[in-house]
Amino acid sequence: METHRLDLVRDSLELLRQVRAGIANDSAHGLVISIDAAIVRLELFLAEGVGDRNTVLDILQVLGQGLAAIPGIQRLIDMFTDQ
Repeated sequence: METHRLDLVRDSLELLRQVRAGIANDSAHGLVISIDAAIVRLELFLAEGVGDRNTVLDILQVLGQGLAAIPGIQRLIDMFTDQ
C-alpha cells in the first residue's frame, strides 16, 4: 500500500509541475505561489518522508485548484490566438 501511495505522490508532483508551467502568468500569480509551495512539500515528502496525511491532502487540494484553472487559461489562449 505504501508503494501505491508514493506512486500517487510522484504522479501528483508531475501534474503540479505541468499545471504550474501552464499558468506561469501574472493573472494567476497567487495560484503559482501555492503550486510552488505544494511542489516543495511533495518533494520533501518523497525525499525525506516529511509530512502526514493532512499534508498530502493539502497538496492535493492545491493540485485540484490548479487543474480547475486550466480550462479558463485555455479559453484565454484561444481568445488571444483567434484575434
